[in-house]
Amino acid sequence: MRNKALSGVFAVSAVVWAGGVLAAGSGCGTVDLLRALRAGGGEGVPGETLRAGGLDREELSSGGRFRLHTATVRGSMEPPVQVTEVARTLEAAWRVLVEHGGWPDPARSRPVDVVLIDGLEQGPSRIVLLEDPGARPEDGVAASMVVTGSPRDWPLAALHQFLHILQVSQSADEGLWAYESSALALEDRLLGGGLLPPALLERRQDRPELSLTSDREELSGGAAPFLVWLAATRGDDLFTLWWQRAATEWGDNSLSALDTALRLGDQISLNESWRAYTVWSSYPGMSRRPGAGVPGLSATLPVTRSARTVSELPSSGAGPDALLIEPMGYAVIRLRDLGDVGAVTVLLEAETGALPEADLLITWPHVEAGWLSTPFVFMDGRAELNVPLAAGSEAVLIIRDRRWRGEALAVSWQIDADPGYPFELSFLAADSSPGRIELTWGSQSERGLFGWLVYRATDARGPFRSLGSIPFPALGEVTGPLEYHYSDTDVEEGDLYYYLVEGITMDGLARRSLIVARQAVGEGSGVAVPSGKRD
Repeated sequence: MRNKALSGVFAVSAVVWAGGVLAAGSGCGTVDLLRALRAGGGEGVPGETLRAGGLDREELSSGGRFRLHTATVRGSMEPPVQVTEVARTLEAAWRVLVEHGGWPDPARSRPVDVVLIDGLEQGPSRIVLLEDPGARPEDGVAASMVVTGSPRDWPLAALHQFLHILQVSQSADEGLWAYESSALALEDRLLGGGLLPPALLERRQDRPELSLTSDREELSGGAAPFLVWLAATRGDDLFTLWWQRAATEWGDNSLSALDTALRLGDQISLNESWRAYTVWSSYPGMSRRPGAGVPGLSATLPVTRSARTVSELPSSGAGPDALLIEPMGYAVIRLRDLGDVGAVTVLLEAETGALPEADLLITWPHVEAGWLSTPFVFMDGRAELNVPLAAGSEAVLIIRDRRWRGEALAVSWQIDADPGYPFELSFLAADSSPGRIELTWGSQSERGLFGWLVYRATDARGPFRSLGSIPFPALGEVTGPLEYHYSDTDVEEGDLYYYLVEGITMDGLARRSLIVARQAVGEGSGVAVPSGKRD
């Protein structure tokens, strides 16, 4: 798998990865500091200091592809010994990439600025991709990493951020799922292959949250596919606007800045965009690997393994078996191989005051789009949906937590077969008379039924085509025998026709009947006249 070093989408846009401004000294932010560092030019001279908005800075050279800068909010400082470990760690990561062909020609790759800030304990580390007007697209964007916190954690944090840079570039160049293999495989090789000092590996065990797979403080691996999807659907200007908003506000404001950028650009909120992405990414024909947990937007793996597959009914999860959903995360329940259940009833319950949101995607082989999406309506944390489900269809239940921050949301669920929804068909019959075929069917009960469509084919395997585009009305909510009649006068003598009826629910979903066949005995007039009556 080839990587173009931050080319593609991210080479033409200024992006703040995880956004935010690191407050320090007299109010200097991350972007201001990096611009001041760049203004110094060249590799710098060890010991040279530059005043940048209240931050004292030292610049060191790692002797390779990384330029290390140290800064402090306390005044002048001696560079901590961890700077050497940072250099060794990053150079080891670079060598592994080059050896495995994961990075382009080193001679053409641009140095990465690494800013190590001492004395700034609050706030997570950041990756900032700064726009460079003089850069050529083929050179890639100049990347800068900002690492804060305790100097003891700098080597691991720097490796963490470097892997995120790889994730961003890999996702931008190769597509949504490419990042999952390269960056994680690199981390495993570095940490498990004896390529890093033993002391660093011991520190890694003490601080597992600094690993690529346990970052819960910034937009990172879990959000990479969503961000690339946004770039593809909203355009590069969104990221420039996001960067501008995040770079001019204080605090950990990544989500609010992205929400503002989306509203200003496309008049659509972050939550609305997240919903559209989860539906798109969970469509059964393009779904993620079965059984995988899905990370939240503000956290990455591991998350509670909330993705499930249901193949027997009834099925439920409550208490310890409830779904645990991270803020701005989502859980998936896939319904498949259920047989001919006719329909299902899905019940979801969360604590009062919670902000769950859910959709049910259903595959429909006879629908041109391939699938239909139906939203749940929650009231006081509870929602119920009745859905027809044909034999061989697959359904995907997507449940999201709309909150941006907080504890994981517990959602209990129950799925039952509902063979009587939206109708119980008692019979379907077809009779021939000269020039027409009379279709008659009866329903024993109806619930939530809007109307009926009649379909016809000349082969039992289809395709079946609707005889009319507008459903004729059903009574919809009734218990007791009903009978409907339909006259098909557009028939050819001697031809064999196959019929079925389809009930349309108030939600626009459909359930089809079994098939009945009849041979025409007369020449038709080409006019179809539906009628319906109650016994």
